[in-house]
Amino acid sequence: MSEQGLAAPVPERRTSPREHAVTHVMAWCRSSRLPAVLVKPDASVVWCNEAGAAMMAERVHFHLRAEKLTCVDSGQDSALRAFIEKNGLDLGTWISKGDASMLIVLREDIPGKDLRGLTFHMAEGPVEYLWANFGPVLGLTSAEVRVAQKLMDGAGAEPIARDLGVGIETVRTHIRRIYNKLGIGGREELFARLSPFRLR
Repeated sequence: MSEQGLAAPVPERRTSPREHAVTHVMAWCRSSRLPAVLVKPDASVVWCNEAGAAMMAERVHFHLRAEKLTCVDSGQDSALRAFIEKNGLDLGTWISKGDASMLIVLREDIPGKDLRGLTFHMAEGPVEYLWANFGPVLGLTSAEVRVAQKLMDGAGAEPIARDLGVGIETVRTHIRRIYNKLGIGGREELFARLSPFRLR
């Protein structure tokens, strides 16, 4: 066989650590459960993750029309456009009201680009927060942490006792111990002390 018939081996292209990291970050963004969309100031959609595409396909609050993010309720469209177009808004929120639900839109400007990052947060039903593990840091037991989190949700002693399947006096004892350990005197101070541990 002649040399002309042999194909020269193609050197394998190595990815740089930066390219490797970008690939992983994009996979992470695509698979996030929180709907996210990148738009231009005219509401043209540049990118969306899978949750964002699903949200627009459901057509409950928003959908894609002529490659632009638009409201299903056309009466809210001009307010959405104004929210997206507004200059100098580093971080802002807008609320879309549907028939049975509300969706909070959080907007962040992308530095150095004429793009806005939008994330969408449902505002219906019970909210389940994600908490940092603050118990060991503040010297609280796991039972005290559960009670503190329920207090932060606005629950009183009786509902907490029902939810946790314990007696009301047990819950009151936990509350006293929480307040003593944190050096606080009431729920307002509890909110101030624990809010930094609530991640979302």
